[in-house]
Amino acid sequence: MPFQGNDDGEIMRRVGQLRSLLFARTSLDLESARRIGRAVVEIWRLASDRTRSQQGETACSLVYTLTSQRLVLTFRGPDAWLSGIRHLREEVERSAVAAAEFDELQTDEAGGGLALIKCFSPS
Repeated sequence: MPFQGNDDGEIMRRVGQLRSLLFARTSLDLESARRIGRAVVEIWRLASDRTRSQQGETACSLVYTLTSQRLVLTFRGPDAWLSGIRHLREEVERSAVAAAEFDELQTDEAGGGLALIKCFSPS
């Protein structure tokens, strides 16, 4: 899912699809699926703000993998954007990323990526 341009309708549609998948295929309740959706939207807004302020900056993207045991959201983009995601995860009182309560954060220094991982209890 590319995080560039101003097509917020397309991003919202894809986030809605992810939220529906999470609710239908995992042990998450609807509110937990919504929190993850809000976290993705918050990260997209961070990317959108960066793209507007940094002309010519490398595109940001999200690829997700969903199994019955976990969700892996892998973000690729400029280091400053990835640092912003780390910061959002630490802003416990104000951040949708923190509210989603991801279990792990993994970095891929060589590939320029960051993964947020949410583990699910067996259903």
